[in-house]
Amino acid sequence: MKKVLTITCAIALIALNIVVIFTAIFPSTSGFGKTATLKWSDDTVAFVEETFGHYENDYDKAVAFKNWIIDNVKYTPYNIPIIQSVDVDKVIETGEGICFEQASLFTVFCRISGIECYNIDGRAKVNFASTHSWNRFCIDGQWYEIDITHDQTAKLKNKTQYGVAEIKGLDAPDKSYNIYRTY
Repeated sequence: MKKVLTITCAIALIALNIVVIFTAIFPSTSGFGKTATLKWSDDTVAFVEETFGHYENDYDKAVAFKNWIIDNVKYTPYNIPIIQSVDVDKVIETGEGICFEQASLFTVFCRISGIECYNIDGRAKVNFASTHSWNRFCIDGQWYEIDITHDQTAKLKNKTQYGVAEIKGLDAPDKSYNIYRTY
């Protein structure tokens, strides 16, 4: 019995290593360990129009999206699933989500409003196992970057928020993360 358990654990460990290596080597935007598309419902469209429709320009609207998510969607860390998916209506309803769910919500709000926006996924340069998601969006040819999860955590700890930073383009490098996926 002990030998069977040891073999089973060894097989599970090998399988886990294969998953980690496969994910690192093949960082595509769909399939195993990835999020292919961001979907939303008519209810999400109505929510965005009712909640943010009064903003007169896209920049103010994007800042309002960020602030609304910080104030209404609690960062709730949990084990990240191998295959990521997000139900934005559920995130709005429960008021909880991890970084990729917060970033996805921001992206969906922007896209509903006609603002070009992407989720950015990266692996920390100092700790390959640490992953994170944030956003980049473009208004009138100027690219911006925000990190909702960072700013929410900073706000709770009375620390400086990242805010909205101008960047040189969608593909601009990040100082803390190696970007492996944009969607």
